[in-house]
Amino acid sequence: MGQACRISRRAESFWALEEVTIRLPIDRWKIVSTIACIATAIVIAYYAQPGYHDNQNAVQVVATVFSVLAGFLVNVMVLSSDEKALRGSNIRQDKVHLNLLRRDLQRHRNMFILCLVVLMCAFAASLTKAPQQPPEYWRLWMERAVIFFGALAIFWSFRLPGYLMRRHLDLLNRRLNERHDTANQLPPTHAPER
Repeated sequence: MGQACRISRRAESFWALEEVTIRLPIDRWKIVSTIACIATAIVIAYYAQPGYHDNQNAVQVVATVFSVLAGFLVNVMVLSSDEKALRGSNIRQDKVHLNLLRRDLQRHRNMFILCLVVLMCAFAASLTKAPQQPPEYWRLWMERAVIFFGALAIFWSFRLPGYLMRRHLDLLNRRLNERHDTANQLPPTHAPER
């Protein structure tokens, strides 16, 4: 009976680790940069729309760039979700790394969705060139939406190199620490005496 209680307590403590949360302070710089990106994208969408209007090259460039960016993001998400990231020294470290990985993957998913929104808006704007044209303001706002979401996606894609560098350096640092820990656990070898 005593052993059953110990097992259930271990199970309870194991499942209690499931609730490990990471509370990060509010990053004011990130809030300011996000607001600045949105404001800049609005200005760019307003002033760049006449150059996008009836420009087939611009439509092709938008479709190509954001298709490639969406494919790149899928690749980044696959590489980021490698189980090698969860090789901490204990389960708590693994849970913390899992939460960090989940947060990063959610950011990449949102960026991927933003790329798809750009492609959908570009497609919808190209449909407005049909013989039964909708009102001109519909086309105007669809083109502005393409440029707005496209500018946001480009601005936020500048964060990817920093993320990839941080992720790779973190993995290398963990590998180095594992090697150091295993080297310290080996018994000392004595040099043969002559």
